[in-house]
Amino acid sequence: YFLNDGNTTGSSREATIPLVWSNDNTHLVGCCAPVPMSQRARITPVATAALLAQPVISMTGHGNSISNVQIAHWGADTNGIAARGLDVTGNRNYFYNVQVVGVPNAHTGDEANACDLKVTGEENMFERCYFGANTVTRSTTNANVELTSAATRVHFKECFFTVYGDNAGVLFVKIDAAADIDREILFDNCVFYNPIGAGSTAMTAAMDVHASAGGDVIMKDCMVIGATDIEAADAANIYHLGSTWDASTLLNMSIAGTVDVS
Repeated sequence: YFLNDGNTTGSSREATIPLVWSNDNTHLVGCCAPVPMSQRARITPVATAALLAQPVISMTGHGNSISNVQIAHWGADTNGIAARGLDVTGNRNYFYNVQVVGVPNAHTGDEANACDLKVTGEENMFERCYFGANTVTRSTTNANVELTSAATRVHFKECFFTVYGDNAGVLFVKIDAAADIDREILFDNCVFYNPIGAGSTAMTAAMDVHASAGGDVIMKDCMVIGATDIEAADAANIYHLGSTWDASTLLNMSIAGTVDVS
């Protein structure tokens, strides 16, 4: 159990990152108000550790669960740091009501390899999780979530993805190389939110998915706000049923499995 005082002073500030979670069947529960973002049961590096292009937590173990916790790379505002919040290389791990922030400032937002969450493991699930922070600016093709190295059967249920960009190339999801995934990547009742009403630049596409990614991306009952398209190349391995911020976008997409709900 992760005890805290309800304020930023209750954070666990790690002097060395990544914090490698290598145990199996070991669980962490944050004892704070179950808000979806900025939980005060928070794990973050101290400023010197934040200078590293490393995740805050590296989940290498299997069968673990983390709930009601914020994992964030808050710290020094420094150029050239492709930081990440959470790496998951283990299998069958479960995350519930966890906010993950890997891009903590505009300098990190300039790094194409930065991301909030990076997954390479199998059969991991994220439920009611919040990825990113729309209080910092992103200026290149980094993403909230990057899936790579044949990430397999990864499910996101009722999750919220957010960015704030001054570049149209910013992404919510990056699966940009051959064989980055295997079988299904499921987004179930998720919201992808780029706050264009508050001045953020409209995104060219919500996702970058390679035509030979190795599996299929299923978007069930999802909503995309602030992106002109789901995927710029209209990849045939994306199956989408849901809404966008502009109903006409649905009429113009040539994505396999897309259903016009306008």
